[in-house]
Amino acid sequence: RGNAFVYKPRVARSEVESARAKQAVSRLLGATPRAAVAALVDAVEAFDPQLLDELERAVNARRRPKRGT
Repeated sequence: RGNAFVYKPRVARSEVESARAKQAVSRLLGATPRAAVAALVDAVEAFDPQLLDELERAVNARRRPKRGT
């Protein structure tokens, strides 16, 4: 605009945040994630059993076939 440059991101913020989250989880879980996931489930259950229920619902929602596919 005028004599100023206007920059727009090439990638949406949500995509960047998702990629960062995936990278952090990958580093946290390591090459063999089963033991780390089991420990995480145990920790969540001890910390907040209702959160464990919410995670279960989220997992089940991901496993449901999506309409139109």
